[in-house]
Amino acid sequence: MNKLLDMLIDLSKRPLFIPFYHAVSDTVAPHYKNLYQPRGEVEFERDLDCFLRHFEPLSLDDFARVKNNPGKGRYCLITFDDGLSEVYEYAFPVLQRKKVPAVVFLNPRFVDNRGLFYRYKVSILIEELRARSFEGYSDWMQETGGDFETAEKNLLSLGYGQTGKIDHIAQLMGVSFANYLQSEQPYLTMPRVREMKGAGIQFGGHSMDHPFFADLGLKAQLQQANESMDWVCEKVGETIRAFAFPFSDEGVKKTFFEQLNADFTFGTAKIKVDDAKNHYQRLSMEVDNKSAGQILLREFTNYQLKRLFGRHRIKR
Repeated sequence: MNKLLDMLIDLSKRPLFIPFYHAVSDTVAPHYKNLYQPRGEVEFERDLDCFLRHFEPLSLDDFARVKNNPGKGRYCLITFDDGLSEVYEYAFPVLQRKKVPAVVFLNPRFVDNRGLFYRYKVSILIEELRARSFEGYSDWMQETGGDFETAEKNLLSLGYGQTGKIDHIAQLMGVSFANYLQSEQPYLTMPRVREMKGAGIQFGGHSMDHPFFADLGLKAQLQQANESMDWVCEKVGETIRAFAFPFSDEGVKKTFFEQLNADFTFGTAKIKVDDAKNHYQRLSMEVDNKSAGQILLREFTNYQLKRLFGRHRIKR
């Protein structure tokens, strides 16, 4: 499989491979249990071993150096979204031991556990639904749909603009997100960010509070992105302005990229070419239980098939 994968990578002419994660943990926390399945510690280390067999790992500084002139090399940039505490607790020690650099994209309003992503709130509420008897909860059951299956579906459908409704449902259920933040500490704290920064981990912006960008106007899109990078540069001391889209860059117009004050931006559309300048797509490693080698073999094969039909490129 290694030789076949090497061949597919070379045929793709995509020498820069960028995987992304949210968390690395053997236990699944309530705030993301209903959203994605994190890689376990052993799985994550195996992922890194696979990447190191096929690519040279890059820091963000290295990425800036080789992106336009990779030569005959093959490179990967390991990235993490949302700035969750598990990155420090489980991924960071493995990265240090293997001397692999990485980039963590932060939502400034959530650092130090000062706020909680609305989808994480929804996942917590779904876990509360599963844990409780429906009897005696007519008010919030009416708010969420009347039965568990409908309630779960309706909760998952709530968007960024309905955060107030999510908070209202939590109040009806007697769920305190403030208590959850205090007890579970789901996000990185600034002391941990500084420690990771001192060890060579770099940071970028991930919007201020994780909206879906296609639902925002251009002004709000630029504000969310620029302010998050401003914060990272000021508070963390980064000199490279890097931004990773929350959710995806679906529906984002070329004008955004032209007006954004960023050195690099990153999407989540797997392995694709993007027309936007200095914009790079990434591959989620949290989509299934397959090994990194199997995922890469599948996705680089899919990329070759898409090239045959001209579907490997995102046009803006």
